[in-house]
Amino acid sequence: MAGADAALLDCDVEEPNGHLFMAPGLERSIPVHARFPQIDEEKCIHCGKCSRFCQFNALLITKKTNIVMSELCHDCGGCALVCPVDAVTYGEREVGQAGRFERSDGLLFMDGVINTGEFSAEKVIERVLEEGKDRAYRIIDSPPGCACSAVAAAEGADFALVVTEPTPFALSDMKMVVEMLEKLAVPAAVFINKAGENEEDLLAYCAEKNLPVMGKMPFSREYGKILVEGKLIARESDEGRALFEDLWSRIRQGRAG
Repeated sequence: MAGADAALLDCDVEEPNGHLFMAPGLERSIPVHARFPQIDEEKCIHCGKCSRFCQFNALLITKKTNIVMSELCHDCGGCALVCPVDAVTYGEREVGQAGRFERSDGLLFMDGVINTGEFSAEKVIERVLEEGKDRAYRIIDSPPGCACSAVAAAEGADFALVVTEPTPFALSDMKMVVEMLEKLAVPAAVFINKAGENEEDLLAYCAEKNLPVMGKMPFSREYGKILVEGKLIARESDEGRALFEDLWSRIRQGRAG
């Protein structure tokens, strides 16, 4: 909204909220499927190699029968590779839905939501990340934290903006996220939300890790009121728009201030 020719991809598929601001009334009508193993009992020799290979305990192989827990499967394909008698094939099941919305101002919005009870969000995230490749930029809203879903959203990104707050709890979470990004070799910078007080420890950590601080959002009643009304700060506040325009410029130029 501050001048990017971009697609916004909301990959927080357990709790997506970008549509509230970018695409009200979005209908998620794109089914997302994941594969799961099916074992041919006539071919199976019950050797247990597939079960031992699976790190997610999706297969239970006994001397007489096989139990497949499809919800635990991460669709890695390893069980079929290690099967010595080609007894493993794959079926498909729906694990979530995605929604796509092209705004009248040219911006593309895409998100997904995982079905209740599913353990793995990666397939829905992968489907969301297929969109927007025709745009100059793709802005990915990652799930919080550093679990598998956050890795799926961040892996391969050109740049990560770590949004944090000047509190001990937020700093603790941020350290784990920074460690994740270091392992993924994704360059990062920091944006401080609700800025204004008690920033000393946060700024000291950023200096220690050579993390540029690319901007600060003040703890403002005005901004809070705008968001509660379902509006965008970059549209409703001149100061807010200038803040985001400056942030976007810094990101594109790879500069910090």
